[in-house]
Amino acid sequence: MPIVLPQRLSLELLYLLEKTRLKPVLVLHCNHVQEISPNVEHYLQRIDANRIKMLNQSVLLAEVNDNSAILSELSRALFALNVLPYYLHLPDRVAGTAHFAVTTVKGRQIIQEMENQLPGYLVPQLVQEKPGRPAKSRVRSHQVPN
Repeated sequence: MPIVLPQRLSLELLYLLEKTRLKPVLVLHCNHVQEISPNVEHYLQRIDANRIKMLNQSVLLAEVNDNSAILSELSRALFALNVLPYYLHLPDRVAGTAHFAVTTVKGRQIIQEMENQLPGYLVPQLVQEKPGRPAKSRVRSHQVPN
């Protein structure tokens, strides 16, 4: 919502989130630093001012963000807005998306490079959806590549 339609986060909605007895966490979906426009920055600052925790999940996309420099820049830019990188998804294998495919091996390599460039809290967890599993599965460095 904040990336595609930031104005949806109205003052009224933020007030409701702030006043709830629950502790709201907003999970963004931002894949590239170029998605963080001044308008998006404004709304993320507004969310932060309301003490709403923010996490980000990205999808690793071939020829879009499939290198550590781009993703490290994204992590730094998000952190400057009090958004913590959370997940980096390997793309799901669905019809029409093969051109975005990134291998598990490349995903691990990118994470390892990010670990050498950033403090640990700015390195997202590499995850993927697996059929039949109820939640995302973390891709660990010791797993056999797909």
